[in-house]
Amino acid sequence: MEILEGRMDLLSVNPKLLTFYAPYDRCQKRKLTLLNPNDRQVLFKIKSNASQHYHVSPSSGSIEPYCFSDISISLNNFDFHEDLEQKHNFCIQSMYAPRDYINGETTLAIFQRVSRSDISSKSIFVRLEAKPFSAPNLRLDLLSSLGKIPMERDTQLCPNCPNSLEAPQQQEKPMKSCHFTKLVIIGSFLGVVFTSYMHRKQIHEMLVNNLYGDKLEP
Repeated sequence: MEILEGRMDLLSVNPKLLTFYAPYDRCQKRKLTLLNPNDRQVLFKIKSNASQHYHVSPSSGSIEPYCFSDISISLNNFDFHEDLEQKHNFCIQSMYAPRDYINGETTLAIFQRVSRSDISSKSIFVRLEAKPFSAPNLRLDLLSSLGKIPMERDTQLCPNCPNSLEAPQQQEKPMKSCHFTKLVIIGSFLGVVFTSYMHRKQIHEMLVNNLYGDKLEP
C-alpha cells in the first residue's frame, strides 16, 4: 500500500512495506532504498508518525541523477500489544534541488522555504507481526523478490548500465583477436621457412647442374 499526494513521484522506493517481527524487546533494522530516475538532483526528507520508536539514518539528504541512497530504519525496544492496532508509517517527501541553491543551506531549510506544490509525498506503511520470524516467511520473501527481478532489469536507471552489461562481451573480442594474431604469425613464420628451404634447394640444384652438367653429357 502507498499513498501518493501532490505532484508525481520523483523517487522510486523499495520495499513498499516494512515488516517487523516479535519479540520487540530488541532493536530491529530494515533498509529502505530510494532511487532517483531523473536527470536532476533530488532532495528528500523522511518523517514518521511514530518517531519515538524509530531511528532513521539519514533522515534527509540529496540523491544525484540516476543514483540511489540506502536508508537505515531501526525499530527500538517498545511495548508491543497484539490487541492494540499499531498504524505506523513513514512519509517520504522529495523535490528537485532548487536552482537558486544558497551555499551552506541545509536540506531541511530548503523544504521549509519552498512551496508545498513543489514537494512530492509518498507513504510507506509498517507491518508489526505478533509472531517471530520463521523460515516459510523467508522463502516467500525470496520468491517475491525473484518475481520482481525481470521488471527491475527492464528499467534502466543509469545511462552507463548498458555499457557495464556489454563489458564482458567486449573483453572476449581482444582474446579471440589475440589467438587469431598468433595463428597468423605462426603461419607466416612457417611460410618464410618453407620458402627459404625451397629457394636453397633450387640454388643447390642449379649449382650441381652447372658443375657437373657438361661432364654428364655424351
